[in-house]
This record gives sequence, C-alpha cells and structure tokens, in this order.
Amino acid sequence: MSLNVPQHYAQKYATNVEMLVQQTGGRLRDCVTLANYEGAESARAVNQVGTTRPNKNMARLSATPVNDIPADSRWVFPNEYDHASYVTKQDEVRLMIDLKGPYIEAAALAMGRAEDEEILLSFFADAKTGKTGATTTSFPAGQIIAVTVGGGGANVGLNVPKLRAAKVKLKQAGVDLRQEEIYMAITATDEDALLNEIQIISDEYKNLRPQFDDKGTLTRFMGINFVQIEFSDATSYPDAAAALVNGSSFRLCPMWVKSGIILGYWNKLNSRMDERPDLRYAWQMYSRQVLGGTRAQEKKVVQVLCA
Repeated sequence: MSLNVPQHYAQKYATNVEMLVQQTGGRLRDCVTLANYEGAESARAVNQVGTTRPNKNMARLSATPVNDIPADSRWVFPNEYDHASYVTKQDEVRLMIDLKGPYIEAAALAMGRAEDEEILLSFFADAKTGKTGATTTSFPAGQIIAVTVGGGGANVGLNVPKLRAAKVKLKQAGVDLRQEEIYMAITATDEDALLNEIQIISDEYKNLRPQFDDKGTLTRFMGINFVQIEFSDATSYPDAAAALVNGSSFRLCPMWVKSGIILGYWNKLNSRMDERPDLRYAWQMYSRQVLGGTRAQEKKVVQVLCA
C-alpha cells in the first residue's frame, strides 16, 4: 500500500446551513398603528384633542359661550438600525457553500427583533408631549395591575383576575372595546401560567371562548389577543429585557389597544448585496431601517406585573 494514498483523500464539507434557534421578529407590527414620516428629526405622531362638555341651561339671548377644548401633541423619535456582514473571495473558495443568503436572512431576523423592541420600549417609557415635544409624560401608576392581584396577597404570575382587572382599567378610561381590539404581549412563562387557570382549561367556561392555534398556543381569551414574545430574553431583546423586567424579576406585561401605540417609519427595511472593490471584492450584505415608537395615550395601555 502506498504511503501517499492519504494525500488523495477527499475532504467533505457540510453543504447545509442551519440557522440557530432565534426569535423571529415583526410579531407586534400588526398590533399597533403604523405611520410613515420624513426628515431627519422627530415627528409629531398624533395631535391630541381632550375632553370637553356642553353648556347647560344658558340664559335666553346670552352671549355665545367659548368652550376651550384641551389640545396637545405626542412625538415620536427615529432610531437608525443597520447591519453589515461580509463573505470574502477566500471564504467562497474554502467554504464550498454560499453563505450570502443565510447571512441576509440572519440580518432580517435581527432587524425584525429591533422593530419589535421599538414597540416594546414604547409601552412604558417616558413619552414626549407638547408643541415641540419638550414635555415628558411618564407612565402613570394608576395604569398598573399589582403583582399580587388574584394571589391572596402573594406575588403570582399571570392569571384571570389580572386580565379582568386590566380590562376594567381600559373600560374605565373610556376606551371603546366595541371598536378596538385588545392585545397583550406575554412570554412562554405567562402562557403556561394561564394554562393552569380553570377558566381556560375547563369545559364549564366555554362561554369565555379560549382559542388556540393548530400548534396548541393560546391566541385569544376574554376578547384579548395574545402575542407570545420572549421580551425577557436579554440576548434577543437586550433593551426590552432591561425595561420590561424590574429589579424583583417581575415581568411588566403590556396590554393595549391598537391605537394606543404608534410605530413610525422613516425608512422601512432595505437590504442589498454588493461587491466591495475597496475590500478586495468581498461580498457585503447590508440592511438598514429607521423607525421609532411611542405611546399615543396613557389610558390605552395597561401594565400587568407578573412573577
């Protein structure tokens, strides 16, 4: 047997490219109000008209009254996201697989998560109000459901009493739930907690109409549309995990109606692939988007604390 035969052994390369498990983005896009803006600076997201009331039993031929209707503006600020990755000519020769497509896909997933994070951050962050957006409006304590609701004084996870209490907040604020759909962002832990609730798993409560998709995921209950998104995952949503999980490790689950949150686009996601002569003709996969979110009205959003 020749000692040089091993020199002719063929090296085999894996030709499959598998994306590591990661959260897909764009889950919250259809649950908020979308808008398009231009320019490099902030934009007036919505002009707000406040509550007024009519005059009662005015004297005959009295002067026409002047009813001063409160007015305000809510502002949204753009954030620019971009992502670039490279495959060199040396890589192409050695890899024997084409990574350009998977790299573009990975960037698109990351951009989708960034879009969701803009929405997640807008639920409870300070909002900018006023003629020029110089006034800070904080999320009010009156819109928070305590972590002990339904727990007999103990800290508990998501349960039916918390859902009921949050819906009451929306109704008390005057939100017309006949016209507005309710949404709630929950993690897998929160969904699992709900699956322990008798009102969801017992046939005796069919009138409350719990709904599941064909994969067994809870999608709707008590008129609330659930969106499962692991916002407490610091790898996928680093900023949201810091903002929506407090120092006691309680999750701040948002419940809202579509008109309560605005996602503004200055530039929607744009991806391109080019050869870079300045980098020895390496392939560049580049993605960019400019967007920002804001809370339109405080009373259209409720924070539900969950252990």
